[in-house]
Amino acid sequence: MTKKNEAGNWVGFQGGGALVGVAGEDLGTPPLKLRWSRKLNEEERAAVGNSAAIFGEVVYVADLKGGLRALSIQDGATRWTYTAETKGEGEGDAAAFETAPLVVQGEKGVRVFLGDMQGRFHCVDGVSGEKVWTFQAAGPERAERGIHSSANFFKDGTGRGRVVFGMDSKEIYSLDAEHGKLVWKGQAEDRVNAAVTVWEGKLLVTGCDARLRVLSAADGKETGIFDLKMLTGGGTAATREAWVVGTDQGRVLNIDPQTLTSRWIYTGIEDAAMVYGTPAVSEGMVIVGAKDRCVHAIDLATGKARWVFRTGGEIVASPVVSGGYVYVGSADKNLYALNVRTGELAWSYAGTRKIDAPVAIGGGVLIVGDTGGTVYCFERR
Repeated sequence: MTKKNEAGNWVGFQGGGALVGVAGEDLGTPPLKLRWSRKLNEEERAAVGNSAAIFGEVVYVADLKGGLRALSIQDGATRWTYTAETKGEGEGDAAAFETAPLVVQGEKGVRVFLGDMQGRFHCVDGVSGEKVWTFQAAGPERAERGIHSSANFFKDGTGRGRVVFGMDSKEIYSLDAEHGKLVWKGQAEDRVNAAVTVWEGKLLVTGCDARLRVLSAADGKETGIFDLKMLTGGGTAATREAWVVGTDQGRVLNIDPQTLTSRWIYTGIEDAAMVYGTPAVSEGMVIVGAKDRCVHAIDLATGKARWVFRTGGEIVASPVVSGGYVYVGSADKNLYALNVRTGELAWSYAGTRKIDAPVAIGGGVLIVGDTGGTVYCFERR
């Protein structure tokens, strides 16, 4: 059974939680209609490297210049801008946001969470754009201190909200969502670039150490480990039937959640090109994009290819499924909508720059940003 994202909102990377990349609402049959588009920064290029979040009437989008913006879902007008302070003047010192915003409705209102490339984790008021708190989670060396891992959210046994994310410094952090205090800290053997998956009291952690680690959400203790043999750039999509993850060297793995053994390994990706994004799981299929320029649909039960669709550029974005269609961007500057059952092209839209970010679907719209800093908002016709 695949758990869809809550209808009406898109709270974080791949919908948050189990990271299956399935929207809770149907945008109808493509083509979609452009409602609005806007460039985030007219003075300099502020590339969008990850997905937006959608909550109510607001779109939250972050950029590689350290800006987090709240935009009106109706017309793209800016409600507020939050800027991460940059410390230092050397190369690699920029307080860029490479992670997707995570939006949580709590007792004290809407909060937006995300980490920056200077090792700080931010909590921002979703209405005013004011800083609520920051947590410095930087590693000991400059090259190790970035946060590429988008945050995820869960509640502990007492109902307290927790945010969890990984670090380039090999650590996994769980913070109290209200106050930003450290709850626990875990350890990997190399960089944790991917979002941490939340699944039934467990956390699934992947990264450059070529391991799938299973941690207890309560205390961060490791309860299981699976050797992936190759590093990962994306996270794990979790269902009751399978945990699915893509790796370097063109591999996609289906792992049994009960036994932590491999059910199958898909190797149909050309030239062993890396699967960089997080798979989507829908309608008995695993759907991934890869650097072989193709979208691959794999049978969840057998590991055999259902269909392959070729684009004109590498795909690093994680696919998202809505209403029987797969939406994914490519380095060829196009956003594609493919029939999830057949792989046939239903619609494409030509942007102005590469689309490396996953889409966000909620509130009746699809939001995606490109590497030129333009955000597009589409709606059903």
